[in-house]
Amino acid sequence: MPLRTNAELVKIFKLFGGANDISTLKSNANSLNKSADTSFTHLHLFRNGTVPEQGNINKLSMRKFTDSRNRETYKGHARRLYMSKSLVGVSIARPFVDWLLDDLDVSGFITQLERVYYGIDENFLSTLNANDLLDAPGGFTRACLYRGVPVGSVSR
Repeated sequence: MPLRTNAELVKIFKLFGGANDISTLKSNANSLNKSADTSFTHLHLFRNGTVPEQGNINKLSMRKFTDSRNRETYKGHARRLYMSKSLVGVSIARPFVDWLLDDLDVSGFITQLERVYYGIDENFLSTLNANDLLDAPGGFTRACLYRGVPVGSVSR
């Protein structure tokens, strides 16, 4: 039995205006590979294409990169994924799905997640959705986690 009716979901999605409904919570210690290198350089996260310009992570300002796009730094440090977790049930906007399939190569990230016994599915989408430097379409920010405020989902 669905938790929400179709009419309720349509209202929620219209209010979201293209935002993804992926909860953002602090990852459990036992679901993290503490020795994993989550830098964009190591993961080869971006396919040929574009990444957000530094300082414009919340805007649509994009800059073209070739093979060096994964070696860019932010504030003098290698760009990296910071882990978060979510419920497995999520609602994702189509632009996010297209971005995930067309712009990213998540195979290295998935390989790292699979080295841990627990929490692979919970960490995958939330981490991609809530990393400011990725500027995911319909994505979220980690600012709430930095302040200790977990963010749940609505459409589930």
